Amino acid sequence: MATVTIGGVTLPIPSVGDQNWSAVLNAVLSAQASSSFYRSGGSQPLTVELDLGANFGLRLLSIRSKATVPATSGFIRMGNTEQIKWRNGGNTADLALGMSVDEETLHFNGSDIVNLVKAQTLTNKTLTSPIINSPTITDAMIWTGVTYQNSWVSSTAASNQTSAQYYKDSSGIVHIRGAIAAGANNTIAFTLPSGYRPQSVYQFVINARNAFPAMAEVSTSGAVTIFIFTGVGSYTPGGAGGEWFSFGHISFKAA
Repeated sequence: MATVTIGGVTLPIPSVGDQNWSAVLNAVLSAQASSSFYRSGGSQPLTVELDLGANFGLRLLSIRSKATVPATSGFIRMGNTEQIKWRNGGNTADLALGMSVDEETLHFNGSDIVNLVKAQTLTNKTLTSPIINSPTITDAMIWTGVTYQNSWVSSTAASNQTSAQYYKDSSGIVHIRGAIAAGANNTIAFTLPSGYRPQSVYQFVINARNAFPAMAEVSTSGAVTIFIFTGVGSYTPGGAGGEWFSFGHISFKAA
């Protein structure tokens, strides 16, 4: 008599002409029933891993974990404390991909993955070529106050103006803003540090409190000199609350 193994149970197969085989048939049907998957679904636990061989796999709409509250959409649907893991190159540990503690960012192997929308503090990270152009990544615009020379000071009379300040953006453009007062004509108001100086001399028309024509000259040494044209009146240096001169927002390419 031939045999067949179903679900790890070896059973005889009756031959033509055999009699009294109903018990064998019952055993075969019972083994088949307990070892089959049903289209109606339900709980059908495996006792060992299912190996589909080397040539074919499963074609599924989705895979859902046994988490209490898995994701409600997507192909792989997992709970917020579950992880996907890979074996590392040295075959010594598992590398996990999962949710961060705040449950708003993915992290891999214990480190948060960069999120360009959510505010993050990154350490030991260097942005290199190619340049990332994104509306969420901007120049910090950290302005630095100048060191005044020759009695020049910040104006206290110019409304909606800052003290004289400068900064250089990521394109190497130097910007100067603010209002100053109290200095003498044709004198250096302050000097820009190395790295913030132009390759050639720049001259800018600047605003004045009492309509004095005035010019700011930025030299290659970084010296910012104020020239006041007094042909339309008399200029007398006063204190911080006296005649003022505003840079508005002048800019130039650093050398």
